[in-house]
Amino acid sequence: MKRLFGALLIILVALLVSACAPQSGAKTGTTPAVDSGPKVAFASPDPGATVPFGPVQVMILSEDLKGTSQAEVLVNGVSVATITSPDTAASSVIIGYTWQPSAPGNYVLQAHAQNTAGTWGDFASLELAVSPEEVPAETPTLEVLPTEEPQPTAEPTDVIATPDTSTETPSGPDLPSTPTLSGVSLDWTFTYLQMYRYGSTCEPQQNSVIVKVSGLSPNEIGGVMIFFRPMETSTGTLWNWWTTGLWLEKFPSGLYGRGFSTAHMVKRLSTQPETYWPYIPATVLYQFAISDQGGAIIYRSDVYQNLQVKPCNG
Repeated sequence: MKRLFGALLIILVALLVSACAPQSGAKTGTTPAVDSGPKVAFASPDPGATVPFGPVQVMILSEDLKGTSQAEVLVNGVSVATITSPDTAASSVIIGYTWQPSAPGNYVLQAHAQNTAGTWGDFASLELAVSPEEVPAETPTLEVLPTEEPQPTAEPTDVIATPDTSTETPSGPDLPSTPTLSGVSLDWTFTYLQMYRYGSTCEPQQNSVIVKVSGLSPNEIGGVMIFFRPMETSTGTLWNWWTTGLWLEKFPSGLYGRGFSTAHMVKRLSTQPETYWPYIPATVLYQFAISDQGGAIIYRSDVYQNLQVKPCNG
């Protein structure tokens, strides 16, 4: 009896070992990565922002190695739009949407995106307030540009390039410059290369930019800025002076980006209305700058001029 029990025990152990051993021809290795869909973040408006009652430009950054096919926007839990990606092949893309609030008040915006494989990613959320004041209608002006530069008047979205107590504000160069650090390079993309000014029937009137910095470690970068200066397309005449610059937001992936409008692209004079922009086609010069943790500019890109702004129906 003991011999029979021992034999049965040996057979049982052998069966267990056989079941646990890899089968002939079976594949071994790591488990395939789960497709969790695109990672998204709001590039505009800013979290907790208060915006005037009127159209609100929403910019959503979507990142996925498979590319992004579309994004969905929800307001207070209700789907309001599904927007097709402007570039389904890009691993990083900003998708724009113009949202019209129904009334002033507090809102929660949510967005998620779908990659080209059909997988939807997690939601990103943004809280903002819509004030009762409506956005004033813009009136085209053909003012003659003054030849004297006054003190800059910063709009609420303008950012001084030095966050310390220094009174000196770095500005864009008068002439194209060469990079100030060797081994540093930037790759960037705009959502649109042509924008419109004035009117409500021409789109886009908002834009966005994504920038990747190479050659610097994250702890060497205090921030990334972009400067603008418009130029009359037909004559090459420069308008006003370089803007004081806009900080780009840093995203979890290490990319930098933000949304902007044509109002951010011209440094208006104190004698000009806030909506100043000549009613003629313009080529917009731009330059990127990188600051260190102390706020000092350590790198400037060349000056580029492939952005175009045209008057609506003009």
